[in-house]
Amino acid sequence: MAQPETPAGEADDVDAVTRAVLTASRVLMAVSARSLAEVEERVTLPQFRMLVVMSGRGAVKLVALAESLRVTPSTAMRMADRVIAAGLAERQPNPDDRRERRC
Repeated sequence: MAQPETPAGEADDVDAVTRAVLTASRVLMAVSARSLAEVEERVTLPQFRMLVVMSGRGAVKLVALAESLRVTPSTAMRMADRVIAAGLAERQPNPDDRRERRC
């Protein structure tokens, strides 16, 4: 089956968009690498992922954090304990439920 021909202008547009996306992804990777390098001695890559999720979502219940990271709640608890011990996060009481703590 014959492929329809793409006009030259559209091919140029696709190439320009592809270059822009590749450039943006390289910049984001560089920013991530630089951020991780600053805390490399104290934080593992999974813990860094946790910090990124926490910074984007704010204080969150541990179960929700575990779901976001696709880990078990007990793994999320250990990760949270380690980043809290490193002084990079803290637990906060939930104003609506004093029994609940958020990271």
